[in-house]
Amino acid sequence: MTATANKSVVNLDQLDGLDFEHLMAKIFECLGYQVKVTPGSNDFGRDLILVKQGETTIVECKHHIGNIGRPVVQKLHSATDTHPTAYRAILVSTSGFTPGAREYVDLLHKQGKIDIELWDFKKLVSIAQSVNISLLSKARGHHTAMVMPARTQEQLQRTVTTQVMKLASHPRQLERELVLGDFQTKYVAGALITYRVDKRFSVSERSLYHAHELGTELVFDNATPAEKTYWIQGDFQREQSESFGVIPAIAELVDVVDRHLPTVQRQVARRLSKKVSYTGRNNRQYEKECVVSPQDVRASGVGVLTARQRGVFKIGPQKYVLHYADDRARVPLLTSTEGFRFGPEGLQRGDGSVCNDCASITSKRHSRRCQSCHRTLCPAHIWKLPRRFPLRWVGLCSDCYVNARCREEHLEPQGALRPVALHGVLALIPGLPFLLANRQWEAAALILGPATFLLGTWRLGLPMAVAYMVLLATNLFAFLFWRIRIAWHARNVRRLTTYTPAWTSESIR
Repeated sequence: MTATANKSVVNLDQLDGLDFEHLMAKIFECLGYQVKVTPGSNDFGRDLILVKQGETTIVECKHHIGNIGRPVVQKLHSATDTHPTAYRAILVSTSGFTPGAREYVDLLHKQGKIDIELWDFKKLVSIAQSVNISLLSKARGHHTAMVMPARTQEQLQRTVTTQVMKLASHPRQLERELVLGDFQTKYVAGALITYRVDKRFSVSERSLYHAHELGTELVFDNATPAEKTYWIQGDFQREQSESFGVIPAIAELVDVVDRHLPTVQRQVARRLSKKVSYTGRNNRQYEKECVVSPQDVRASGVGVLTARQRGVFKIGPQKYVLHYADDRARVPLLTSTEGFRFGPEGLQRGDGSVCNDCASITSKRHSRRCQSCHRTLCPAHIWKLPRRFPLRWVGLCSDCYVNARCREEHLEPQGALRPVALHGVLALIPGLPFLLANRQWEAAALILGPATFLLGTWRLGLPMAVAYMVLLATNLFAFLFWRIRIAWHARNVRRLTTYTPAWTSESIR
């Protein structure tokens, strides 16, 4: 018996009859019974005697490969009937029961005599699972599984490291900043079911419809559509549980096929059933329901195991979690992530970058660089320094923005240009605010340009008022654009006074 993660795994093929009796005694003790194991010989057909809430139950254990027949049931009936206090019995088998044995038990139930329960291998496994005991049996096909081999922890770490090293990062070097965490593998139980349908429908020896299909279905209890599509395209290998080291996962396959097989049969039968129209011998139109029943779908299945990988790594203060559907022969499928503010596309494609202020991984679309020192940044930590023209604003890091402030005096007006209201009044005089701010070129442009336009339109006979309105509108537009840049710069200055990058040497420690 092997203990794994609070669950015992028992290989029935390695037990003899006496060991199997002791195993059943343990299972019944876990179910709340007081158990007495009778001597190995002369037990009169009573391997175990159970007592619970004043009721006595006789148990006979049969560790056989073939099905148990009626004589064994009759012997248990006699052993229970001759016991002074027992009125109930359980016959446990590691295989199954013949129709004669089941008919005899049904007859006893109808006569209201001894109550005998038959536990076949499927029921035995289900009850053992309820007390955290998993049973394996090579003879019953529950010792092997179709396994899609997964990467080892070292292989997946190398894959993730290669992806991270493709990201752009300046000035920090990712080789020094990347810290790999735990990588864990979890196997997902499923069933690979092969089915075949071959049924003909006819009327008066006339063939109407031939339902014929041969196919394979891969079904899981809890797999996403993306995982199912990925796994169904892979190649499975039949592996022994001992060689592959996934005994607990293989133990979960005991009833997976039995649960999914009827569902697949019903789905295939429903899909192939159809209504067929035909013309009879009397030239009249008829319709016939060609119904394919689940019994017409011959299906067989085998348990399959596929791997989910979970990997954790850190870059600076930022932690990332990756969830993969894995197949060692192909590139792993990234199914979900944690910690990616801008999505995992940059990591998957290898064209993203790492923000050197917060360690966020960004995609190519969200990547930013300081136009002064070329520091890689994310959209949340790029600082736009307003310039004199709308399309020439410069993206800088926090350090370069602070150093550039001294060269942009026009964004911090002094004197009469500081109050917005007074600045607006001065803007009614073309060019005056720029002249007061020592911006002679802008002042000259606002005076000479409209003035030239004014003289030209005056000679064409247009009213002086229209020309002056054009001049005034141009001046006000320049004023408003200037105030917007001043307000943007003032907001950046306020934020920079309290801003500290998340990715510092102290935060890494």
